[in-house]
Parts: sequence; structure tokens; C-alpha cells
Amino acid sequence: MLNTILNLIKESIQISLLVAVMMILVDLLNVVTKNKLESFFINARKFKQYVLASLIGTVPGCIGGFTNVSLYIHGLISFGALAGAMVAVSGDEAFVMLAMFPKYAVILFAILFVIGIFSGWLIDMIVKKYKIPTCENCKEMVIHPMEAGFKHYFIEHIF
Repeated sequence: MLNTILNLIKESIQISLLVAVMMILVDLLNVVTKNKLESFFINARKFKQYVLASLIGTVPGCIGGFTNVSLYIHGLISFGALAGAMVAVSGDEAFVMLAMFPKYAVILFAILFVIGIFSGWLIDMIVKKYKIPTCENCKEMVIHPMEAGFKHYFIEHIF
């Protein structure tokens, strides 16, 4: 019983750290590129968001989902792109499918990818039509052109 509880705590910490690392990496990449990542996603057509989010979502494992949530939290993709990406996600089951029936798994991933793109577009249309409130992007994101270095980033932006 104690061993099971310790394993649960260990796995919870691992997942929490993975999510934190993904959020930090997306934020760090945006800061290092001086908001070019933001302009790449936001100034482009929304179709690009749907394609990239669904593509990231098709990566086997949970990392694609965590990455897309981080992109959404930072205001880099729309709610529809996030939802479409979650449609395209296969999660950890993708590894099992690739091991057991790789040919059909790849076909399934491709189908989910296309459905994810369409779902993202459709969900954004529904959100817009019915004025459904979604999470607003972080308004406090500041790029300091005079200050550089990872020490500043970790002290000011993370802690």
C-alpha cells in the first residue's frame, strides 16, 4: 500500500515537472526570439494555428498536449486550435498502437490530424458566433530589450 502511494506521488511529481518545463520552454523561446514566436502564430492565418497545433498534438505521448496547453496559456494559439489539437492527440496509447499495429496507427494519426484541423476551425467559429468567453492571453508578458541572460529570465520571469 505504501509502495503504491509513493509511486503515485513520484509519478505526480514527474508529470508536474514535465508540464512546468514545457511552459517554461515555450515562454523562454518566446522571450529569446523577442516575440517572433508570438508574431509567427498570431499574425499568421488561423489555419496555420490549426495545422501546427494538430501536428504537435499527433506527437505520441502527452508532450504534444502539454505543449499546446502552454501555447494556449501564452496566447499563441486560439481556443479552437487547442481543442482541435486535443482531438488529434492519441496520448500514451499511441506507443501501444505503434507497437501493435503500426500501419493502421499511422493512418489513424493522419485521420485524427485532419479531423483536428477541421475541429479547431469549427470550434473557433462556434466560439465567435455565440460569443463564448475563452481564456485571455497573459497581459503581463514583457520583453526587456536591455536586459539579457538566463539569470534575469529565471529570476524575473519564472520566480
